[in-house]
Amino acid sequence: MSIYATCISLDKYDDGDEAVGAPVIYQGSHVRPRKKHARGGEVDLSTIPPYIEEPEKRWDWLRLGVSEDPSTYHGMNPGMADVLLTRNQVRVIRDFLTSWLERGTEW
Repeated sequence: MSIYATCISLDKYDDGDEAVGAPVIYQGSHVRPRKKHARGGEVDLSTIPPYIEEPEKRWDWLRLGVSEDPSTYHGMNPGMADVLLTRNQVRVIRDFLTSWLERGTEW
C-alpha cells in the first residue's frame, strides 16, 4: 500500500472551470506542438498526507509521476516519458506547488 496520496492527475484533473486533461503526446524534438495534436499519458503529483506523517517529523517529499501514452513507445519499452504541458496545466501545477510549499507542515 502506498503512503502517497495523489493530489493532481493531469489525465483527468478538473480545476472547477475546465478539465485540463492529459498532456499532449510528444512526437519528437522535430515536431512543433499544436493544440490539435493527440493527448495521452499522465502527470501525477502526490504527497504524504498528514495522517501518515509522524508528528515529530516533517516529510518534505513530493512525488512526480509521468507516464507516456502507449502510442509513443515506438516499439521500445515504456520508460522515459516526455509529455507536453499546456499553459493551463502548468498553471494548475504551479498553483498546487505554491500551496504545498506555503502549507509547511499543515495539510
